Amino acid sequence: MGKKRVFAALLALAVTVGSLVLPARAAFTDTTGHWAETAITKWSEEYSIINGYEDGTFRPDNSITRGAFAGILDRFLKFQSTSPAGTFSDLSGNYWEDAILKLHASGVYLGNNGQALAGDTITRQQAVTMIARAFNISGESATVYYLDADQVADYAKPYLAEMSALGYITDSSDGYFRPTDAITRAEIVTILDNMIEVLIQTSTTYTQDVEGTVMVNAAEGACLQDMTITGDLILAPGVTGTVTLENVTIQGAVRNFGSAAVPAAGGAGAAAGHPARRRVHALGDHRGVSDVQQPTDPHLRRGGAEPLLPGRFHVGSGPSGPPDLYR
Repeated sequence: MGKKRVFAALLALAVTVGSLVLPARAAFTDTTGHWAETAITKWSEEYSIINGYEDGTFRPDNSITRGAFAGILDRFLKFQSTSPAGTFSDLSGNYWEDAILKLHASGVYLGNNGQALAGDTITRQQAVTMIARAFNISGESATVYYLDADQVADYAKPYLAEMSALGYITDSSDGYFRPTDAITRAEIVTILDNMIEVLIQTSTTYTQDVEGTVMVNAAEGACLQDMTITGDLILAPGVTGTVTLENVTIQGAVRNFGSAAVPAAGGAGAAAGHPARRRVHALGDHRGVSDVQQPTDPHLRRGGAEPLLPGRFHVGSGPSGPPDLYR
């Protein structure tokens, strides 16, 4: 009888323990309660775009080098073209050489006087400029509405103006942008999080509505089905396969940065709900497209087939004037 009671007690304890919901261990030891915790978790743990350290920390308030930043953008967009090995005089053998040469070939990372300066800490204006170039974001106005606008370099102003107007810069509530301050790892993931709501990294069928912008960077492409995207659909330069749209309403623009094929399955209409907004912004050397002004700067040319969706094409122009330090 005693043994039966002991067994019953142990069984009850096992059931109780088994039903407990234990708190999950934090992904990083230093991000709990941080203002950017949600974005850090998303872009590090979920998407692996910006990673933590072997000791379990993320170090959200640390700065980052120009080379490491190039690595983040390359993981994000998966650039295909690359510049020659001798493009920069100080880059040979550098850990970030491959990523930097890819970004240079795409007109994103320009360096200064033939140097990449990969080991230098990247500033806020440099980072915002590179992100804007990578996504072909540049407005006509170079007016920057910050209290320290006079400290913003001329090359960065049109990019910063447009990134701010689009709501991607959200950490300047005091009115100061602090252009020459080092950008932190937390600030980087926050900008990416403000720009992209969902990142599709595998060749899969995605069917959930998205409040914001979707980016596909899976090389083989993906299938988007029975969904509404309230923002843009961005196809990264690394997408060389087919992105199929089946009963998809895109309230923004389709921006094809590579050679992905974009057939609208089921007839005219992947974005039939908003035909007037069905635009394709494509970066590349679109030979045979008469309404595209070809860039004269070879750094701005990207190869790639024409997108299959009809619409307007836009090729952004690069920075003009003499090289500015740390671009």
